Amino acid sequence: MYLHIRKYQLVNARWRDVIDLTDYEETIRQVVGTLFGNDFIEVSVETNCFTLTVNSTSSKIPHGILVNMGKRLAANLQSITCHAMRIYHVNGHPDARQLFHCFDADCL
Repeated sequence: MYLHIRKYQLVNARWRDVIDLTDYEETIRQVVGTLFGNDFIEVSVETNCFTLTVNSTSSKIPHGILVNMGKRLAANLQSITCHAMRIYHVNGHPDARQLFHCFDADCL
């Protein structure tokens, strides 16, 4: 078994000091817990970031699950999304949108 510990913060640096993620702790815990199911161990929410701890049989968490987590968080945290969402323009494709990014990851 592998233990994944990943830390996430808002991708938009200007809003990191304005938005207190502890105000949204219950929603973050619910979304992440539902997504990872039995592999989920813990979410620790701090003012500027949250830490996700997941148990897995794989040395990597599938990229699609992490993307889905971001989409679900954005959909459930609309009061943050309307301010802190970063939009990347991509030629020939729909714009990419991102609310959180992983700034530290370990696999033990």
